[in-house]
Amino acid sequence: MKTNSTASGKQDFHITVGIQPTNDLNLDKEIQMLKAAILYADKVKLYSLKIPSILAISRFEKFPLNSRLDFFERILPYLSSSDKAQKLSSSLGDYRKILGKKNPNDHELQFKGEFEKVLQRSWDGIADTTSKFVKASQIDQINSAIKAGILEVHESNPSVEDDAALNLLFENALTASAKKSKEGPSKKSQDNARIQEFVEDISDSVSNASTYPLLDSETGNLFNTCAGSKAMQIAGFEMERGKQTELARYLLERLPLFEEASVDEILDIRKELDKPLTRFRSAIIDFSDQIKSAPWNQSFPFEAEKIYLRDVKPAMLEIEEALQSNKLLASMFKRFKEKSMVELPKGSLISMGIAQLSSLSKELAASLGIGIASASIFYDAYEEWLKKKQAAEQNKLYFYYGVQEKLKKQSRM
Repeated sequence: MKTNSTASGKQDFHITVGIQPTNDLNLDKEIQMLKAAILYADKVKLYSLKIPSILAISRFEKFPLNSRLDFFERILPYLSSSDKAQKLSSSLGDYRKILGKKNPNDHELQFKGEFEKVLQRSWDGIADTTSKFVKASQIDQINSAIKAGILEVHESNPSVEDDAALNLLFENALTASAKKSKEGPSKKSQDNARIQEFVEDISDSVSNASTYPLLDSETGNLFNTCAGSKAMQIAGFEMERGKQTELARYLLERLPLFEEASVDEILDIRKELDKPLTRFRSAIIDFSDQIKSAPWNQSFPFEAEKIYLRDVKPAMLEIEEALQSNKLLASMFKRFKEKSMVELPKGSLISMGIAQLSSLSKELAASLGIGIASASIFYDAYEEWLKKKQAAEQNKLYFYYGVQEKLKKQSRM
């Protein structure tokens, strides 16, 4: 995997997200993990067999005819009565034979035309169903991150993805119709092969020192249980990096309004809080050094919660108190502004000092509009305000505090 760099030459902080595949179309887990990765990383690569399959399902009508015919034949026994399914299956066999002929006769051409009308009604019905499945999956949130340039979704061979998409569509169509699959071991063998490939692909990625792994507990455990030709045990440096990303994820997901935020909202927050993120990463390294559990171990959340209560929450209170006291200073400035004061002569020491106030931040300047005579009163207060503001912003957890406050602001919009 190549390391990404910014235009300034700075190396991107890259996270590899791995999520074990399931047979449903629900992307809640993928979206939650992705939101945490987007906030913490510069670039993200997502390994999820489900997402490429959902993207493939959305283009069902463009699948090769033989693939669609195979799917139609496969699902017939579950969506029709036994007699009707047998008749349609027989007609489908005849239709395939006619397609293979170079010069079909008139009777065969008539049959072909009539049967294609039946197929078209089926394609329309399946397309309508797939559209509903895809929309309900919230794949649009994944697409937002892809369009923003921060997310790359790993994809296998397109033909393999199409087969996997049809399998996923088949499973969910059965679920929707409350039917159970009658298919045997061959299907299970195919699934196992895909999972094996999935683990090997992630293993290749996270073994590269230029990325940080963020794996769900199921995928993490697969590394230690999945047999294969490659060594899938996670190395020490990968484990340490995994603890960092998992702790960051734990803390971010712990924020009260994080779960409700959309990917678009998270992308906006990430842009606004880019500078303090470096210090937050430093804090995460310090905190993760105290964790002994593997990222996917059941005891990891208990150790992470201990860090939150002992280190993170008190620091958040300190930042809150510092910024609240600054609000009082701003309020004081506003009251001074409303008082009428005598203007001092030009060239006085105080009027010279006012020049230093030209660097006032926008938020302070908006609350002022002061005259020269006010400078001597405001200057000391301004210095105190600035020091408190800088101290709060230099706190390693200011990024975390900023995410919390921006989530609150977005919830009120």
